[in-house]
Amino acid sequence: MSPETKTNQGSKYTTFIAAAVFSLLAYLLLTAGSGGVILWSQEEIIAGLLFAVTTAFFVERIFNALKIKTRKKQPLRPRN
Repeated sequence: MSPETKTNQGSKYTTFIAAAVFSLLAYLLLTAGSGGVILWSQEEIIAGLLFAVTTAFFVERIFNALKIKTRKKQPLRPRN
């Protein structure tokens, strides 16, 4: 197995996870103060999770269709 294949397998869901987290945080920020559990109602938290997963699904499909790659950059290695 080449190093590139190993790296790509480790970050298979990077786009999906990043989009879901960003979507959930944006949704919760925009709906802050809507309920009883800390700042949100239970319904708002559930709706936020559904919104985040749906958004992440579409973002991943769009990125794949446009061939946009998301991967971690390799750290710089010191020159010898």
